Order: sequence, then structure tokens, then C-alpha cells
Amino acid sequence: MRICFMHTACYKGFHCQYSVSTETGDLTLTTLYVRTEDDVYPPIDGVDPVLQGVSFSNNNGNNTSNNRNDATILQATYIGLQVPMTHFTGRIRIGADVLPWPETDAFEGDASAYKRVLELNVEQGRVMAAKDLSEEVAARRKENNEGGTSECHLFSWAFDRIKFQLEDMKQNPGRYPKDHEDDL
Repeated sequence: MRICFMHTACYKGFHCQYSVSTETGDLTLTTLYVRTEDDVYPPIDGVDPVLQGVSFSNNNGNNTSNNRNDATILQATYIGLQVPMTHFTGRIRIGADVLPWPETDAFEGDASAYKRVLELNVEQGRVMAAKDLSEEVAARRKENNEGGTSECHLFSWAFDRIKFQLEDMKQNPGRYPKDHEDDL
């Protein structure tokens, strides 16, 4: 698959849902939302994709079907996957209990949009440790909301992510392929 930009809230072109075994700590990919350059979506581990198309029209009310500015964006959802993430080593932040507006106006992909936030340390697909970040996230959300700007939290968490990955790349150079140094 050649993954491409999905929309402004998903520049990477995919997002995932995982499960963690309470018995073994194994991390498993259960749902994948993805968009590809060529609109080709093969089965993954025997799971067929559910295709979804979003159409955009620039015909200003004119019902012509051959408008060159019309577009359909096709994306797929793979539901019911059971793909072990044994190749993954790193950290994942997960959130639960999405907060309603006006308590937060963050995107659901941002940690400050959730009441409960955990950071999982994963080694070869197995959760080795979990750190509860809920209080830190709540304090940052409160600070951002009192500061009178809703954009602050997006940049502060993005900066933290980039800073962590740069530090991790320095400490663990063998973990990152040479041709992926710009993948932050």
C-alpha cells in the first residue's frame, strides 16, 4: 500500500485502534483506517476492507456530472483485525473518555481531548510499562484554557512528541532505519 494524505486532521493517511491483552500485555492492531494513492485496498490477514467514498463537487449548483473539479476521496476501514504488533518498539499514548466542548476543543487525536491518558512503553509488541498522564494532561489543558487560546495545546503536545523522538533517536540509533530519519 502506498499511503497518502487523508485529510487535514490525518496527514499521515492512516489511524489505528489497538487492543492490549490484560494477561500478556500483547499489543494487537484491531482496526485500521487508511487512504492510499491508487485506491487499492487488498485484504489484510483475511480481513476485507469496508470502502468509504467522500465526494466533493465544485459545480455551484449546476447538476452537470462531468465537472472536472468534482472529486471522490476513497478510503478504507479494516475492522476485526488481529495483527500482533511484534515489530513495534516505542511509546504510544492512548486516551479514553473524550471530553465535551467547551471543556476542551482539542481534536480527538490530541491528548488534551481525553480525561484519561496513558503512555505505554512497548518492546516488540508487548507493553512493558504504563504511565498515567491524566493529571499532567489535565493541568496542561487547564493552563491552555486559562491562557485564552485553544491552539496552544496542539503545538505543545506536538512539540513534546518531536522532542521525545529526537531524544530517543540519539539514545537508540539502531532502532530507526537510516532512510526514516525525517519521519517524526
